[in-house]
Amino acid sequence: MPDAPAHLGKEGEAFWTALATDSLSPAQEYLLCLAAEQVDLQERCRKRIARLGPTLTTKTGVVKARPELAIERGAARLIQSLIRQLDLGPEREHKNRGRVVRHSDRIARERR
Repeated sequence: MPDAPAHLGKEGEAFWTALATDSLSPAQEYLLCLAAEQVDLQERCRKRIARLGPTLTTKTGVVKARPELAIERGAARLIQSLIRQLDLGPEREHKNRGRVVRHSDRIARERR
């Protein structure tokens, strides 16, 4: 199994270790590294939000969401996308299900 890149934090390294296999191609290793970096970023944001709270008050007194919330959410989406591209996560069981068909579309098709 390939070693985790040295620059990864604790959470990113654990993520790498959980998904890395000997059969990863260089492209998959790269995608896995990107995902592990996002795991580290997500964790840093979570810790900062836990310490400072989910909102901040501007100089003019307006209460706003912390930027870390958007960064954490973006990291989560990117991790999910990268896992899907790697075809290593639990989504692989569902990849051949096809597109979702709405009930009204199904009825229209059956009437033809």
